[in-house]
Amino acid sequence: MTAKELILKQPKLKALFDSPKFLSLPKDRQDYMVDLIEDALFWIDLDDKPHSSDGFKFLAATYGLQKAQSEAHEKDLQGRELEKFIRPHQDLYTMFNPYSGNANESKKK
Repeated sequence: MTAKELILKQPKLKALFDSPKFLSLPKDRQDYMVDLIEDALFWIDLDDKPHSSDGFKFLAATYGLQKAQSEAHEKDLQGRELEKFIRPHQDLYTMFNPYSGNANESKKK
């Protein structure tokens, strides 16, 4: 996204992008600032949407479960020890999995 596109989205940014301090920055620094502002606007927009972070939670839960399974395999855990070690990660995975049917149940509480 360019500075002009950001100004169209957020007109108050025009003052920043037209300021002598901003214009005196090297082009790569200007681009970096534009990228930072674009990222910030993305997260602000995301926060305004209900359940917007559910996908990130599911990815984190999936990563956590895979990491726990790898760690359990390295420790050669089996049976009850394995289940006890994996269970919290499995619960999070199930809770945030959009296909499990449990994701909406936890939101009702």
